[in-house]
Amino acid sequence: MSTSLFRNHFGTLPLGLTSLSRHDGGRTDATIPAKLINHAGTWLERIRAVGTYRATLNELTLLSDRELADIGLNRSDIPRVLDPDFAAEHSER
Repeated sequence: MSTSLFRNHFGTLPLGLTSLSRHDGGRTDATIPAKLINHAGTWLERIRAVGTYRATLNELTLLSDRELADIGLNRSDIPRVLDPDFAAEHSER
């Protein structure tokens, strides 16, 4: 298993690990610590996504009605435009 999936944004393995796999008769398997790191990375991505969502929501709610109208939105549109399904639908166009 490639360790590149587990490298942080600095290109190093977290927690000072040098390898995320072991050899068993020539076969490489992910170890339990590697799986835990993978799950921790997934949770961190979710936490970052929630943080980004909240920051965007806060910024949009701070805009005046006129500023929202300038970008083609009204207050009732804010939750809708932050919905991932809305973004996916409009990225296809």
